[in-house]
Amino acid sequence: MSIKRILAAAFILTAMSLGLRAQQFTLNEKGYFSTGGVDAMLFSDYYPEGHQGGFSLIMHGQRVATNGDIRFDETPGQWQPVPRKKESKTQGNSLVTFLSYPDSSRHATGFNPMYYPDVHLDYSVRLTPVDGGLEVVVDLEQPIPDRFLGKAGFNLEIFPGWVFGKPYIMDGKAGIYPQQPNGPVVEGPSYTEHLGDFHQKGRPYADFEGFNALTDYSPFTADKIVAEPYAVGRTFTSRPDDPYTRFTVTSYTGPLKLYDGRMNHNNGWFVLRSEIPAGVTKGAIRWFIEPSVVSSWKYKPVVQTSQVGYRPAQRKVAVIEIDSRDSVLPTASLYKFKG
Repeated sequence: MSIKRILAAAFILTAMSLGLRAQQFTLNEKGYFSTGGVDAMLFSDYYPEGHQGGFSLIMHGQRVATNGDIRFDETPGQWQPVPRKKESKTQGNSLVTFLSYPDSSRHATGFNPMYYPDVHLDYSVRLTPVDGGLEVVVDLEQPIPDRFLGKAGFNLEIFPGWVFGKPYIMDGKAGIYPQQPNGPVVEGPSYTEHLGDFHQKGRPYADFEGFNALTDYSPFTADKIVAEPYAVGRTFTSRPDDPYTRFTVTSYTGPLKLYDGRMNHNNGWFVLRSEIPAGVTKGAIRWFIEPSVVSSWKYKPVVQTSQVGYRPAQRKVAVIEIDSRDSVLPTASLYKFKG
């Protein structure tokens, strides 16, 4: 029996036992979409250098994918340019965030400097519940300049810790997320070959003490050498064997490509990516994302304590964190065990 048939049979049996079903996402009072144990956020927080931001998918208590946004290289690290977030709002049944390149406050300055490509790009990312899943649509105000075709794309980062040694399927062909990055690699042009002059007047330039960040091999120019994609296709399923972290992405625009970001960044994640086609503005990227939902799952209670610390005479307080669908217990019991 093939790997594909084994995975399909395993998923069917698991779905029958756990009661999986398509459920419509609804917007909750906290400003993100939720159904059962699955939450979908759009720029709810914004720290892309730390793999937090953009479109994020939280499944049954685990952050499985995040940083869904436009980037100018296949597998960006913490030194690659990120956009400036301008505004997030609710429009009808959708969440929409407006962003732009460059962010001149970061260009060639500060503790974590970034060098921005010579392009002004205004765009929006829209997240809408559709048919038990989620539609992600990227609209551009201007087409991508020809010199950045193949470099500009919509990336979604997949957390490696949940998928090492686990399966994925692209257009019916199964693969395994490797525990170590594997070649071959491909060398190509870097976005740093076309840099803009966006440095803000009066801000100090980044000082690298004789190190030329744009000519020497460095985190800034790491996009010159990247791993070739493990898989290319139109429909991608991550973890078909596990209903708690399984999700499927279908691209209605460009092909999907699965990259390994650890090839050129030691803190890189797996990246699912679609390149932005030439000459397009509205609907430059259109993905349908369908996460599995285990209707019987609930978050296990966890005791959370302050990480800040207390004054010696201060009253100590702990909070019991429970699933939002659970009933709040009026009292809690505390037991002391003698060693």
